[in-house]
Amino acid sequence: MKVKIYEVVFKATETLQNGNERTVKKSVYMTPFDETTGKHNSPEMQIEKGTAALKSEHYYNITYLETKVKTIIRA
Repeated sequence: MKVKIYEVVFKATETLQNGNERTVKKSVYMTPFDETTGKHNSPEMQIEKGTAALKSEHYYNITYLETKVKTIIRA
């Protein structure tokens, strides 16, 4: 079964345990359709949801880079 997902790529900063900061690329994966409303995830919704997910994991200085469409084969 083929499943299409979006890989939304951000540049984000994290604080390490020694107090230093590191800027990394982080990806957030989501389905093309919202599970609650059933509507298509627009680019604005993708950025909003991805930013919220990264903030909940304590990343900051979040910048959107790109969205990639991936096809995964599930068994």
